[in-house]
Amino acid sequence: MSELEPIVDDQYTAARAYFACVIGLLLFESAIHLPIYFLELRNRGRPVVKSSPKHFTVTTYLHKLTTLPSFVPFLTNHHIPDLIRFLVFAGLNLLWGWNSIDYSTQYKLYGWLCIANGGLALLMASRTNLFAIILRIPSPTLLMYHRWIGLATVAHATTHFALNTQHDILTDQLADAFSSTRIQVGMMAWLSLAILFVTSLNFIRRRWFEAFYYSHALFFVFVVGALIHTTNGPEFLLPGLGLWAVDRAIRFWNNFRHYEVKEVIPYVGDVVKFKVEGVQVSHPGQIAWVQIPSISFLNWHPFTIASAPGDKEVVLAIRGLGGYTRKVQLLPDNTTSAPGDSKQEVTTSVKTGVKIRMDGPYGVGGVRWGLHPVTVLVAGGIGITPGISIATHIVKRGLLAKGGQNHWHIHLLWVVKERAHMKWFADELRRLAEILSDPSVPVTLDVTIHVTGGDTMRSESLGSAESYEMETPHVYDGPGVVVQGRPNLEDWFGKVKTMRSGLDSVVNACGPRPLINQVRRAASKNSWQGCHFRVEEEVFELRLLPVPRLAQRPLDIDSEPRGWIRVQCREADLAHKMPQAPGPNQHGSTDLKSLNSYFLIDFHSNPLYNMTKPIEVWMTAPGPNSWKVVMVLEELGIPYKIQSVRFEDIKKMPFIGLNPNGRAPAIKDPNTDLTLWESGAIVQYLVQQYDREEKLTCNSMQDKQLLNQWLMFQMSGQGPYFGQCGWFNVLHSEKLPSAIERYNAELHRILGVLEGALKGKDWLVGNKFTYADLVFAPWNDRIDTIMGYPPAPPEENPIRKFPAVDDWHKRIVSRPTWKKCMEIRDRLMDEQGLMPNGMPKGISNMEQYEAKIKAEEAAKAA
Repeated sequence: MSELEPIVDDQYTAARAYFACVIGLLLFESAIHLPIYFLELRNRGRPVVKSSPKHFTVTTYLHKLTTLPSFVPFLTNHHIPDLIRFLVFAGLNLLWGWNSIDYSTQYKLYGWLCIANGGLALLMASRTNLFAIILRIPSPTLLMYHRWIGLATVAHATTHFALNTQHDILTDQLADAFSSTRIQVGMMAWLSLAILFVTSLNFIRRRWFEAFYYSHALFFVFVVGALIHTTNGPEFLLPGLGLWAVDRAIRFWNNFRHYEVKEVIPYVGDVVKFKVEGVQVSHPGQIAWVQIPSISFLNWHPFTIASAPGDKEVVLAIRGLGGYTRKVQLLPDNTTSAPGDSKQEVTTSVKTGVKIRMDGPYGVGGVRWGLHPVTVLVAGGIGITPGISIATHIVKRGLLAKGGQNHWHIHLLWVVKERAHMKWFADELRRLAEILSDPSVPVTLDVTIHVTGGDTMRSESLGSAESYEMETPHVYDGPGVVVQGRPNLEDWFGKVKTMRSGLDSVVNACGPRPLINQVRRAASKNSWQGCHFRVEEEVFELRLLPVPRLAQRPLDIDSEPRGWIRVQCREADLAHKMPQAPGPNQHGSTDLKSLNSYFLIDFHSNPLYNMTKPIEVWMTAPGPNSWKVVMVLEELGIPYKIQSVRFEDIKKMPFIGLNPNGRAPAIKDPNTDLTLWESGAIVQYLVQQYDREEKLTCNSMQDKQLLNQWLMFQMSGQGPYFGQCGWFNVLHSEKLPSAIERYNAELHRILGVLEGALKGKDWLVGNKFTYADLVFAPWNDRIDTIMGYPPAPPEENPIRKFPAVDDWHKRIVSRPTWKKCMEIRDRLMDEQGLMPNGMPKGISNMEQYEAKIKAEEAAKAA
């Protein structure tokens, strides 16, 4: 391995050089953000708005590219700049870790790099962080580096330990090595890192935050072990350890500060809002670590503060998503109703002596809010918290700039699950609207709220002085527009671009990862030379069972595939604890008593607790149209069961009770109590009702219309003409040349239309596989049997004359879902004694088939 020569022979020097390079990388990060900070200092707090220059075409395309979601989310979970950061950091580790491992002395390099990374991790571990406070590096960026440095520490330590252990085994020195105190201490340090790594994994951190939090104390076991295990370790470790000690001293002193809880207000949806006096924030969107002694003397949890600099009170909104936060919901136990009871609106404030301890606020954002003329805030659920803080901060800046030339524009889009959730921050939004009713305040606020669940609600413009009467007790009386359904973010961003043409925008997106990714795509698509959308994100994941106090009664949970959970509980628990079931046009029955004691819940979708029972698909096995429906069900993972009907029974009961037209397919959906026929209508229904992740559809208005266009073309063009072609070529007892010529020509014409549409493209719409592609496959797959039976050789199939269509069809039929559909079809056809053209074996045309049916019916009558 002599070709793997290190850059620097001295391993200690290599570790020092690596340490210096990472510090240099952080200084470079600082150089990006410090100028804006100095601009604010120069203006001594006076409001200022940056101008929006016209951007070059090249920089615009680079911006659009770097705004898109990460191509490798398991590495960065962010976007391309973070990927570049990761590559630079990983490159530094590879560069200084490049080494020959011919001799055991060369293994020490990885030990030195482990200690160097450990020292860097300590430098970024303190909450009172000098990199954030002095160098103004955003806290999310520092947290990202902290995680990567922790991974590098574990990786180098494991490499060092593994190589030495391998060498000791090969040289029969393992027992002697492990008897050495220095080696034992080193093993203890490595084991501490291994435990820390495991408890930092996402699925553990989200479910058992306390295990993740307190296991970090093991890092000090590593520090002590590293200092004993090697020489010169203090040079790397003591600076960070010293800063951590100073940070702890400051935080200990701050523990004696007095905080007065002015109000505790519970809301529907398991949200409790604390109003606390005695805390001052310095930036919008900061976090504070909170301990509530009545819940736990040990647990501290971080929460975003929904207040702006200068507010006398800070607002903390805590939603019950985990064990600790669920206990918080029990604090206001003298309210009129329990949080989580969706049948009553709970906004009774509690002014009892709730004690709270706070550590913070902490955090430096990547955006200096208020320096840009346009601010876009997109939030999902409780993710509105930083948005409220940012909006309040900008409105306050506007109050200081009355009569000036600066103007700010705020566009807020908030997505909530139930209309009752709008009450969480209705008071704050209403106060902002009241301030902005003064025309001298140079700030505009545009609010749009989307309600994705609950009963149907009309969209209506709401003024700050107007009331909005709903069909339920949950009345939202704040500013803005309330819309039922999911937002089309690309269209919404496009409207912002049109309204604020020529002005750059900064975007705060806070919510689940799918929402963040949609925001990034929309911001990228709508950025142009006259307007860039710069996105800052904050992600939270909802992976826990959202039934906060159901566990007080018997509860059994078994794992189910595809992200589903099977829950068993008593019927009384469901009626008392579960949110109100959706109406008949949603995803369940309005009668909770009609639910089985076992049901499936998909926590990745909406609306409420998608309680899906199998959909019945009534179909004829030979017909192509039925397989469009089955393939959609397979693609979306929707449970279904097939009711296969023979051709001779298609005009009889019970099928005509479902479809009086006597044509397959038809479906019965017990989840919505809907019976539907016509394959195109069924496909549209399934996608609209169940495709919450947009697997088979697109999210822009233009693409949705194009999808519908191609579906209509398949229904009115391909299906009828291909069907008539098959009738006159194969099924009709008399050969009519004029009819055969006409419909053969129509078949080629349809394929020609598709060929032109697919030139240079893989798919019809949105550069992805959608239901528009899927619906053409069943008929295209039958062209050989449509043109004649037995079918001609494959090379004579007309589809071969249209290479783009041929390649497109091959991509579709290579999908596992298509193969599964065809396996089911083959089995049904075999069971019913049918040939590939749909005729019974021994029958060559429809006249013979009908005669056979009449003979069988006469025999039964006799």
